[in-house]
Amino acid sequence: MKDFLNWKRLLLLAFVAAGLYILTKNEWITLGILFVLLVIDHFLAKYDERQRKQYEKDEEEE
Repeated sequence: MKDFLNWKRLLLLAFVAAGLYILTKNEWITLGILFVLLVIDHFLAKYDERQRKQYEKDEEEE
């Protein structure tokens, strides 16, 4: 969770938010899409962390 406030990620999020707002002209749709993207990103990060731990565990056993 400490890498959630990464400045690169925040900059990318700002660009995505600006682009979505330009396309939709609606704040609520933009916020909804950003929320869904953040949730997907969170679960992908957890999956990646779990896979890395499993890989490291398997490497130690060999």
